[in-house]
Amino acid sequence: MKNLQNGIHSPWHYSPSFEIVPPFGWVVQMRNEKLVAFGKRVRELRKNKGLSQDGFAVLSGIDRSYMGQVERGEKNVTLIKIYQLSEALGVEVADLFPRVDG
Repeated sequence: MKNLQNGIHSPWHYSPSFEIVPPFGWVVQMRNEKLVAFGKRVRELRKNKGLSQDGFAVLSGIDRSYMGQVERGEKNVTLIKIYQLSEALGVEVADLFPRVDG
């Protein structure tokens, strides 16, 4: 990981999950491929169960907008939320994780 402020490459330095883009200093969220794959898997399982995003959010006890961010790979979900998702979908926790190389 590379620290964007001073170019230091070290696991001991904070590396944000965003990039500051010139010329105006816009902040662009960089998506992690594993989070995106997890979100796609959750969406796939939800749709296979015939659940809308709203219905799934209510069933799992997770806010609908947060659920959308999970499905787009924008949120790093906590372990508690992973269990909530698996229970709402009626699947094992392991079934939520696709195989991702890297």
